Amino acid sequence: MGPAEASKQHSSYMQESSSEGNYYDKVAKNQVIFDEEFGLFTKSHRLTTKQAIAARITENCRIRPSNICDTILDFIPILKWLPKYNIRQNLIHDIVGGLTVGIMNVPQGMAYASLAGLSPINGLYTSFFPAIVYMFFGTSRHNSLGVFAVVSLMVGSTNIRLSKQLNGDSEADDSSNLTSLLDVISSDFPQTKPIDIVMALTLCVGLIQLAMAVLRLDFLTAYMSDQVIKGFTTGAAVHVFVAQLNKIFGVTLPRHSGFGKLFRVLRDLIVQLPTANIATTVISAATIVILYVCKNHIAPRLTRFTKIPVPFDLFAIIIGTALSYIIQMETTFHVKVVGEIPLGLPAPSLPRLRLLPYVFGDAFAIAIIVLAVTVSMGSLFAKKHGYTIDIRQEFYAMGITECVTSLFPCFTSSTALTRSVIYEAAGTKTQLATIFSSLLMLLVIFVLGAFIKVLPVCLLSCIVLVALKGMLVQLSDLPRLWSLSKIDFTIWLFTFIATVVCDVIQGLAVGIIFALFMIIFRTQRSEVTKLGRMSHSAGSVYYRPLQRYRDACYVENVCCVHFEGPLLFVNAERFKKSCFEVLKPSSLHSLSKKAQSSESVATGIKVGPYCHVNLEPHHVKTHKRNASNVSIRSIRLDATVDDDQKKILTLGSFKGLSEIKYVVVDLSSVSYIDVMGSSALKDVYQGMKQRDIRLYYSSTQLSVLEFVKRCEFGDDLPLEEAFYPSMEDAIHAIDLFRGSASENSQPEAPSLGK
Repeated sequence: MGPAEASKQHSSYMQESSSEGNYYDKVAKNQVIFDEEFGLFTKSHRLTTKQAIAARITENCRIRPSNICDTILDFIPILKWLPKYNIRQNLIHDIVGGLTVGIMNVPQGMAYASLAGLSPINGLYTSFFPAIVYMFFGTSRHNSLGVFAVVSLMVGSTNIRLSKQLNGDSEADDSSNLTSLLDVISSDFPQTKPIDIVMALTLCVGLIQLAMAVLRLDFLTAYMSDQVIKGFTTGAAVHVFVAQLNKIFGVTLPRHSGFGKLFRVLRDLIVQLPTANIATTVISAATIVILYVCKNHIAPRLTRFTKIPVPFDLFAIIIGTALSYIIQMETTFHVKVVGEIPLGLPAPSLPRLRLLPYVFGDAFAIAIIVLAVTVSMGSLFAKKHGYTIDIRQEFYAMGITECVTSLFPCFTSSTALTRSVIYEAAGTKTQLATIFSSLLMLLVIFVLGAFIKVLPVCLLSCIVLVALKGMLVQLSDLPRLWSLSKIDFTIWLFTFIATVVCDVIQGLAVGIIFALFMIIFRTQRSEVTKLGRMSHSAGSVYYRPLQRYRDACYVENVCCVHFEGPLLFVNAERFKKSCFEVLKPSSLHSLSKKAQSSESVATGIKVGPYCHVNLEPHHVKTHKRNASNVSIRSIRLDATVDDDQKKILTLGSFKGLSEIKYVVVDLSSVSYIDVMGSSALKDVYQGMKQRDIRLYYSSTQLSVLEFVKRCEFGDDLPLEEAFYPSMEDAIHAIDLFRGSASENSQPEAPSLGK
């Protein structure tokens, strides 16, 4: 369909709509008329804030037998799904999945305990208690709770810092002014052990998570974008890697915390390398190579025969323990071993509550990380397997889990990425698989712990290093992220660098703050885009960016623009400046001069009152639709015609095409506005009025419009004249104004009645 036909069809569509009296008639339908006609609920028809809160409280607190029963079932989800458990379909899968993850829990629990600065037995406890508690309160079927490298490292960072302060080490953190805190805490807690700090930290994490659930602060996890999480976890993986090097080489290093911790550890390691234990180094190198080859080359081939992953880590522990016992590595080669491990479960005890104020800051960061990982992994598996999770209930579940496990010598637990994936890959159907993994853990804790005392510590570090591959490989995402979004790339890289340079908790805080700053930066750079009109063959009319669509056309003397993003104090001045910049003659002037300088073969063609001009250099079109009984003309100017038609068609008259008399601002993407933003709307309206230009705001969101009404600008921003429900309503108002201006000697505003 050619331009003339499209214009004719659009004209007939408009005339039909007008004849039917539906939308386009002889009266411009502004926002006020639109709201009255379609029955907008005013404030008097709605509940006040107090009434809404009172109604919500009354509804939630109404005591009915059904309410009590539903509340209990929602709070303890196992009471819902356990009675419906299908033994025939699910039991075998849960047994296999539980035993598979239980086998993984043994080496990982022992290895990651060293990251937290604790004994391997504490890692085994952390792999046992949290999973049991989460089984009752969690809503995810595949989340595997226990030790997680990043969280273990964050716990270890807090443990090191407070342990040094408790011992009176004034160099605990050179970058922090903690002298007064050091004096107080040293005198108040003379007998505090690392496990006391960790238990208090775990309790504080649980209390924070419960408070977030009660206060409905689950939205806070939204500030942990994928780029922040990936940059942080990759940076934390670098810390984990460096933290294992002293055990790999068998050297003893002083413990550091705070800014530049990583570089100080590397400095001390280089100094101590000449004293490295040769036997420990050889054992570590051989174990790393063997584990890497097995996991990355042999394991993928074995998946063709079985979905159950082969526990190479457990094999390494068994073989290493046996060789250490036979060769007597501790006495013969001075290889450091795990040592005595107590058998059985510990008795519960209350954490030292006086430590809570000192661990609160670290606990808050850890709580956010734990919740973000748990919710994201749970949502991923729920979407894949067609069920839903209750995010708020997940907050409750994690909070209760941490509070209960803080009564035992455990450190903060989290959903583990690798184990959860294996849980799902092994065919696990429900959290009942936790029973079978926990039974295996009990076997180790009660019986097999005595045999692990001769296990070389370096083997646990090797297991940690090989397991880091999954997090370090995230660095390969950077090239693709750069091609997709430079800002997201910057957030990822900045968070990673901040985590590496600072300590892990400080790095996380810096990454989140930087990500929020980038949101403000994006909002501040919101652009005003010029729009053109396109008529669809079915009669629909679209307004799209002129620079992106070939068939998008100017409306004569009308500049249609679109503002993308909220209108706030950070971009209010930019909005005003951009709105006035569209009045500057630019590309349309150059188009007019180019056309007038070309050889004219079609002259004397009059440009009507309703004209479209395309700014594309190779396709310049004009379509005229007269509101009265004037025939429609179409002229196509094409600078790239065939060789037989080497003529450039131009309009004989380009007068008035670049003279903007009307501006229509599309506010459909403005979802939020503040006081400075509403003042910017008023200032632009007044500025256009001083330039004898009529301004129309179209497609304004209802919340934005109500805020502008509350500002009560009066005649400075009259709602009846400035706001229209759609772009076409504003253009229709301009048509009527033009018609009334052509009939009268003085331009007057069109009638605004119904």
